[in-house]
Amino acid sequence: MVNSMKKGFVTKGLKSLGILVGLLLAIFTFDLYTVSSEASNNLYNNDNQVSANQHSLLTKRKTNYDSFVFFTDPHIYCYGHDDASREKFYIELEDVYQSSKFNFIISGGDWIDSKDTEDEAIYKLTQVKKEMNARFDNYHLLVGNHDTNYQGEKQLTNEQISALWYDGGNAYYTFTTEKTRYYAFDTGIDWKNYMVDYRWEQMHWFAQSLIDNNDENIMLFMHIFTQNKDDNKPSAFAETMGLIAQAFNNKWDIYVEGKNYDFSQTKGKIRCFFAGHSHRDFFTKIYGIPVIGTTKASDYVNVSCDLCFIDYDENKVRLMRYGVGKSRVFEI
Repeated sequence: MVNSMKKGFVTKGLKSLGILVGLLLAIFTFDLYTVSSEASNNLYNNDNQVSANQHSLLTKRKTNYDSFVFFTDPHIYCYGHDDASREKFYIELEDVYQSSKFNFIISGGDWIDSKDTEDEAIYKLTQVKKEMNARFDNYHLLVGNHDTNYQGEKQLTNEQISALWYDGGNAYYTFTTEKTRYYAFDTGIDWKNYMVDYRWEQMHWFAQSLIDNNDENIMLFMHIFTQNKDDNKPSAFAETMGLIAQAFNNKWDIYVEGKNYDFSQTKGKIRCFFAGHSHRDFFTKIYGIPVIGTTKASDYVNVSCDLCFIDYDENKVRLMRYGVGKSRVFEI
């Protein structure tokens, strides 16, 4: 079904993506050619077409890197979207992912608009899992505040979401690639900007996991970093995470709800946070650690996501924007 429908939905941008990104990235197998500082300009114009004069290849080949696709806040199961627009979104995202040898694709959450009945919300989250299973060989999901249906007829429980998306496991979890350990958190709903038992549970798990796994490179994914749409002030959840991350990076010990976690014998570094929720691109730091926010993945017309390349030799993350917005480069 997917292959038969692609011709009807593939845009000029996807053709350009196949020509340029496929050429620049896929043919390099597991190596990466870095992108010049011009990558901070728009990589694509308003039609998602690549502007060739806005980037150039350097000849230096990279091997100590990681790569993935990050998108967030698609909201495609809400008013304004129909089956055709959802299919277009999935196909376009699938083509982006398959344009190169990315290690994984991850969603920052918020697929629905939390104004549903309980059955409607369950059906929609089931469809998300079904589509992602069918299209991507290695994907990860974060729970957004709207995915809980907290503004709908009935808020879904953690147990319900666990059964729908995580095969009964936790909505907070960790996974690895050859170079990096990633942590995914469940930040809950934005109406509660304070620490509750479920959030403390994640902090204890996080601190202990940092000790147990002792990885060299670590990155964190969360839906809500800031509660606000117009500033970058961290939420209570993010602030607590930041304190633990700061202690880990400095090899201090820290008390979490009275329990001590000693990082003095650990190695490695938490490189940065990735977040969504705000429907905008932003960059800030928390206790010296970079925080990268990405805009919404769908505006009913355009699909937007970041093609993320982590360069551990130069300690930089390069985000090549597909869709609306600009490509970005940050030191990590």
